[in-house]
This record gives sequence, structure tokens and C-alpha cells, in this order.
Amino acid sequence: MLPTNIAKNLRSRYIAGLSIIALLITSSCIMMQWVISEQENYSSVISLAGHQAGLVSRIAYFSSLMAISDSGTEFDMARAQVGRTINKLKSAHKTLRNGSKELDIPVVTNDNLRDIYDNPMGGLEIALQRFVERVEIVYNSSSAELSVNSQAYIFITTYGLTRWNLC
Repeated sequence: MLPTNIAKNLRSRYIAGLSIIALLITSSCIMMQWVISEQENYSSVISLAGHQAGLVSRIAYFSSLMAISDSGTEFDMARAQVGRTINKLKSAHKTLRNGSKELDIPVVTNDNLRDIYDNPMGGLEIALQRFVERVEIVYNSSSAELSVNSQAYIFITTYGLTRWNLC
């Protein structure tokens, strides 16, 4: 049988060890919850950015329908889709740029991200502006004016898709 002092000492060490293990488990759970919440914020940004790239593809598709359409009804339906999609693209860009509490999108505060948006030699702000200008040219064209050889159409279906799908 162990002396009383040794038994108390072992019991104290055992309780201290269990307390440390409980503290480590608790802190790891708290840390994991924080990591998961941060990932949820990033997933919202990534999802919206992916949605934005999809909107660009949608604009290119419906612009193509406008350019090759033989029917006035089909042309008008495609034009309506382009118009709605322009507004969705602008809204998605604004949300990514300025953040949204409702969608858990943080405000851009990182200097590197600001440079990606504001670079005067080809930042996302200028790229979006140029893309939307071309889309609006196509959108405002009549069926007689628009063709697959128009500069705005070519820009939308080549440069716009390439540029925005990389974002």
C-alpha cells in the first residue's frame, strides 16, 4: 500500500493532468469554431465571385443569341436576359467591392486586394467598366445593327470571358 502523501500527490497530479486535457479540448473546440466561421466568410466571397464569372458567361451566351437571331421575339427575349444579367453583374461586383453584412461579405480592406480592384492598368474596376460598356452597346443595338463581327460582340465573347473567368 502507498503512503498517504504519495497517494495524495498522485491524485493531485492526475486531477491536474485531466484539467489540462479538458482545457486543451475546450480551447481546440473554440479555435475550430473560429476557423469554421472564417471559412464560411471566405466561402461567401468565393461563391459570389464564382457567380459573377457565371453571369459573364450568361451575358456572352445571350449576346450570341442576339447576334445570330433570325426572330424578333427571340432577339427581344435574349436582350431582356442580357439587361437583367447586367444588373446582377453590377450588383455582385458592388457587393464584393463594398461588402455586405446580410451576405457576410467583408469590406475590402487589404491593400493587395485594393490594388487588384483599383490598378489603373487593368484593375477589376476598370475591367468591369469596359466590359459593361461593351455589353450595353450590344444591348442597345437593334437586330439589324448587331452581328457576330461587331467589335463589342467580339470583345464580350473573347476578352470578357477570359478576363472574368480568371477572377
